[in-house]
This record gives sequence, C-alpha cells and structure tokens, in this order.
Amino acid sequence: MKIIKKVMLVLGACVVLVCVGLIGTMLWGKYSDGTDYADMDSYFSLTEADETAIILDNTVLSDKALLRDGSYYFELDTIHNYFHNRFYYSELSREIRYTDAEMVVAAALDGTAYSVTREGETTDYEFAGVIAFERDGDCYINADFVFRYVAYKYEAYTEPNRIVVSAVSGEQLLADVKKNTAVRWRAGIKSDILKDVVKGESVIVLDAESISGWTKVATMDGCIGYIKNKCIGQSYTSLYDGEFSYTEPEYTSMEMDAPVRLGFQAVYTYTANDNLTQLAGVASTMNVVSPTWFTITADYEFISLASVSYVEQAHALGLQVWGLLEDITYDVDIYYVLADSNKRMELEDFLIDEALRVGMDGINIDLESVRADDGTHFIQFLRELSIRCREEGLILSVDNYPPNSGNTYNDYKEQGVVADYVILMGYDEHWGGSGDAGSTASQSFVEDSLDSLMTMVDASKIVLAVPFYTRLWVTQDGVTTDSAVYMTDTDYWVSYYNMEVIWDDDCGQDYAESTIDGVLYQMWIEDVVSLSGKLQVAKERSVAGVAAWRLGYEDSTAWNVIGGYFQ
Repeated sequence: MKIIKKVMLVLGACVVLVCVGLIGTMLWGKYSDGTDYADMDSYFSLTEADETAIILDNTVLSDKALLRDGSYYFELDTIHNYFHNRFYYSELSREIRYTDAEMVVAAALDGTAYSVTREGETTDYEFAGVIAFERDGDCYINADFVFRYVAYKYEAYTEPNRIVVSAVSGEQLLADVKKNTAVRWRAGIKSDILKDVVKGESVIVLDAESISGWTKVATMDGCIGYIKNKCIGQSYTSLYDGEFSYTEPEYTSMEMDAPVRLGFQAVYTYTANDNLTQLAGVASTMNVVSPTWFTITADYEFISLASVSYVEQAHALGLQVWGLLEDITYDVDIYYVLADSNKRMELEDFLIDEALRVGMDGINIDLESVRADDGTHFIQFLRELSIRCREEGLILSVDNYPPNSGNTYNDYKEQGVVADYVILMGYDEHWGGSGDAGSTASQSFVEDSLDSLMTMVDASKIVLAVPFYTRLWVTQDGVTTDSAVYMTDTDYWVSYYNMEVIWDDDCGQDYAESTIDGVLYQMWIEDVVSLSGKLQVAKERSVAGVAAWRLGYEDSTAWNVIGGYFQ
C-alpha cells in the first residue's frame, strides 16, 4: 500500500507540474511579445521586381516608382499630384519639359541630353543617366532630374525597394529609442514586426496619442508603425538639413493702369482693318481692341491679317491692340499643333514675330477647339508663350468658356498664374445649333460663372466678356432652330413677329414671344438693361474689366453704360 501511495503522489505531482506548465505556456503565449516579422513586400504593396515604394512625408503612397539601371523614376501623374504640375510630356514629340516663369528645360525620351532655354538662348547639357522613358503609355522621369527643380530629397533602401522622400526645409518631431525594441505594424504586442530598433536610434513621431500605450512613428527608412511608449524618450523638434540650389522664379503679371474695356473686332479679310475708326467711334469708352488677326488653317499653317497702320491708328485713338489667335474659321485638330513641340514653338514664334512687327500691345488666345486630350498641351503652350510675352513686354490674355465638370482640362488655376488676364466668355449659355432655346447670357448664369472662376483665378485678373447679340429661336413641328440677332436689331424682330415682351426676373432681361401659324418665336433680349445687370455683377466682384463680342453689334449707348461701371 505504501508503494501505491508513493506512486499516486508522484503521479499527482507530475499532473500538477504538467498543468502548471501548460498554464504558464498559455500565459506566456498570451502576454509575451510576438516575434513574427511582416512580409515587407505586402506591407509596401509591391508586386513587381522593379516596383519601388514611395514614402512621402511619412505616408506610404499607393503610387509606385520604378527602379531601372540603378536609377529611380517617378510616373508623370505622381509628379503632378505630389511634387510639381509644370513637368510636361509630349507623346507626339516624345519629350519631357519643365517650365517656370523664365525658362524651358527640354529632354528627349531615352536619352541623357537636355537643353535649357532662357531669354532666347538655348544651352545644351548632359545628365548622368537616362532622363525619361515611356512604358505602357506612361511617362517616367528620373527622380534625380525631378528633384533638380522641386524642393524635396530622397534616400533609397532595398529589401524591399523603397525611397523615402522628404522636404529639404522645415522641421519634424523626433524621439530617441530608450531600449532595444520593435516597431510593429499595428498597436499591439502580437502585431507583426516591421523593424527592430535599438537604443539611441531616432524615430519620427507621427501621433503620440492615437492608441493608449503606443506611439505612431516612422523609422528613417520608411517603416510606419507603432512603438511602446515606455521604449522611447521625450519628443523634440529637429530641422531638415537638406540643400536645394534651384529657386523657382515667381510669375509676374502686366496689367493696365485702368479697368479693361475691350472690344473684339471681327477681321476676316485684310480690308476689314479699315473699319476700326467707324467701330471705335461708337465704342466711346473702349480702351483695348482685339482684332481676330491670326488663324490656324486645316493644314496647320498660320495666317496673319495684322496691320502696322491699324496699330498706329488704334494708338492714335488711345487704344491698346491685343491681336487675337483663333481656331474656329477652319476645321482644325488642335492636338497636332499643340502636342507637337516643334509646331507649338513655331506658333509661338509666329505670334511674337507678328506682335513685334506691327507693334501690338498684347496677344489674345481664343482656342475653342481644345478638348480633354489637348488640355495639357494647351496649358504648356500658354506657359511657353507667357515667357516670350514677358520678355517682350506684351500682355497675354486667354479666352475661356465658364468652368464646368467637363472642361477641367483647361486648368483655369494655372491660366490665372501664367496669363495676365483670363477672359470669361459669359455667353452661349444656350448656343447656336444646340436646339435648346434659352437665354444667351442670363444674369444668374453670369453670376455662377464668375463665382466659379473666382475660386481658381484672382478677380484682379478676370475680365468678363458680355454679348452684344442674342438669338431668335424658332420652333416648328417640334424642331428648334436659331439665328443670331444683333443688339441693334432686336426691336425690328420684336415688331416683325409681333412679339409680346415681358420682364424675366430670373434671367434679368426681357423675354419676347409670339406664335404665328403654329410656329413659336422666342428671344431673350440682350440690351443695355440686361447689360447693366451683368456689369453690376462684375463690378460687385471687383473684376479687372469687361470685354464684348463683338464691335458693330451693339446699341449706340452700350459703351457709355460700360464706361459708367468701369472707369
């Protein structure tokens, strides 16, 4: 019996020890720090061998850089979204450009050569590596080349490939690690380890109070996670110590010393230049005339009707001359002018040469066939032309339809930087051929259009263009057609069709209507009353002035009204 008791006691002790061991193991597994390391490719969302993660200002971007032949390359959209929007790519010319207020830097794809054009002089250089290349329709630019013109720096790391990008100036919040520990993916001792850190190592403090007991930090090599509060010391501020040798020049603007009062003159033959004196006699308060002198043909040639004697005559009348470039006389695919760097520069040279030849004061750009695929090339054209205009003392103005969700490619904000004046064409709310009868320019349309543009362009650069015309809408058998009616002729058509005229308070203008033999006739009348309402809207918003399309259409008192609002 004694032997049996001893055996039972030993077995019982063993059971107790086993249970204690099991409980200890369970408690250790529950409360001890995890030792598993994160899959860093998954952490940085890398799937291809040449993909490189981008950590910008302590944020892991969804965009990826590429590692090629030892150099890192950013995709153009990444550059635009995070660094600078003035890098440009022409798929037609297979080149990239960087443009500021004074110079154009250009480089062909797959090469190491680049040029810098400043004040009419071009200098060639060599870069230590391929500057840019195209892959699957996307353009990639060497990070070292990009950061010549952008105030950022980067450090590259491997396993996995990543670059840590930060500003070259400013300050950051740091803390020193007090004991060897780990930065974990999430706040918790069982979360996977991103990186082991050692005593004395510095980390960037991102959020000290996000989760109790843990601080969100970034390591210097781009791992963003959590560290136990007890493992780091007091945070302190440290200045970035980067160097940046390039200083981007500021865009400067020319402006008139009085509000702009511009009249567009239709000049489609050389002899039409002779009409200036007559037209200016009616436009008594006009101080700028913009003749439609320059045209792009269907064969991508450039036509000029510019006249020295016209400019001399305009100056004698106290008028500035802003020659206008248009693309609607001929059926032009403007892409092949703007996206081809050689053709685009040829157009720029043409405009500047003509301006200097005849003594113009400015250039007005009225390219209305620009579509989404042309937008970046159109803006590049304006950037480049603006440099030439500043060098020659020429005012640059650009005509635009009102901003909407379908024409953001016009980049009104950038236009407001590079151009001296942005002219809002406050008309064609309902336009010719649309089959949709309505006002050419209701007051609410003008208000909304100005307010929208003013979110992107300073009011001091905005000129409101108003219509000296309306449309006669004719609806017969369910089909609506229209014809333009000059301001001077509205009374005739009201009388001719025996139209009833009533005030439309919503539109801020008279509405005329009649029905004859089942045919509906409608006009939303543009006259000095409706004009006054639009001018009041513009004046209340302190815009730079007013323009009008077009000379010869207006009531004899229209310019007196304009002068009354914009002296």
